[in-house]
Amino acid sequence: MTSKPVLKSHARYSPVHPADEDPEDEELLLFRDRRKILFLPKRLAFFYSKSHILALYGVNLLLIILLVCQWVFLRRHDPSLGIYSPANGAVEYIEKMKLRPALFNLTEYMGYPTSDGRTDELWSNLYNFGISKISKAEAKKLVSPTVAIPGTEDYLIQLDVWHELHCLNGLRKLLYPEVYGGLGKVTRPDGTIDRGSAMFHHWDHCVDLIRQTLMCHADISPIPFHVNAPKNTGILPRLQTTHTCRNFERIQQWARDHSAGEWDFNVNPEKAQEIIEASGFDNSNEEGIYS
Repeated sequence: MTSKPVLKSHARYSPVHPADEDPEDEELLLFRDRRKILFLPKRLAFFYSKSHILALYGVNLLLIILLVCQWVFLRRHDPSLGIYSPANGAVEYIEKMKLRPALFNLTEYMGYPTSDGRTDELWSNLYNFGISKISKAEAKKLVSPTVAIPGTEDYLIQLDVWHELHCLNGLRKLLYPEVYGGLGKVTRPDGTIDRGSAMFHHWDHCVDLIRQTLMCHADISPIPFHVNAPKNTGILPRLQTTHTCRNFERIQQWARDHSAGEWDFNVNPEKAQEIIEASGFDNSNEEGIYS
């Protein structure tokens, strides 16, 4: 009887019948298709298993990093910038700023106005930058539309902080009637106050504007308490509080850089109608000034 030659295979991979599988061998990676089952050598199985585990760890680490970045972004996002302003880019924060209580140790903005006009100049320099101009593209992003400077492609806005400081300065002047006139300007010959006058309405408007602004920003910086040493007679608030503040100088600089310069806001009825038609929006006032 002729024996059949035995063929020795030097291949690293060999087909295996399913019946020959060893279910106990956990170090082998099993690849199946419709016709055959191939086994990887143990050293490659270990390599691929380790690679897969490292890949999974890498993906999980990346997801964690993305979640942390999103959390940081949301914490740093300033919701007060949700309403578009061309000056949004000028907003920068000073994380910790102590405000002076200045109850008896006056700041340079307080006290009787100096005769050389220094006090008035300081107040005026806080906000007196005039009206700002912005591009047509920026104007299109505003929540409420605005008009262009007649004959130009520059559009008009004013940052509300300047209006608020203007109002506060006007109320400050009421404290010094011998310098600014104050209520004397709206006092009748019989000594009564004309509270229906335009000037009194303006002061009243300023008080309420500042009220609304304070409520809108609702400063929650905590005021701590202390014993009023060295008198030691009571527990009182410590008015020198620490705040996170916007960098005021950067916003001032934005206004300087965007000054509208000199322009004439007075128009005749014909010119006014021309501007209204060109603006494309209802120019009726919302303040009840002319009603």
